Amino acid sequence: MLKNEEFAQSSGIEPKLYELIKIRVSQINGCAFCIDMHTSDTRKAGEEEKRIYLLNAWRETSFYSDKEKAALEYSLVFTHQEQLLRLFSDGMYIVFQIARGS
Repeated sequence: MLKNEEFAQSSGIEPKLYELIKIRVSQINGCAFCIDMHTSDTRKAGEEEKRIYLLNAWRETSFYSDKEKAALEYSLVFTHQEQLLRLFSDGMYIVFQIARGS
């Protein structure tokens, strides 16, 4: 886990955006402990309170840039994709991908 964190921090992603992504993924996963931890980290990184509070409604506000909105959307898709991969076989996942393209 530490290596993943080191890689992410060295990737060039803005620290505040990285923290917002971690909160959003924790919200999607429903992990109260993680939401609390990442919210605290985000505050320490200097993020505005209103952007933290409205993160679960990011599509409905102008507080986030297009880049941030794209990252939050990708976080949603990626998190749901991981859940699908855990629940279904590779074959079923491929079937979902084919059906999506129809």
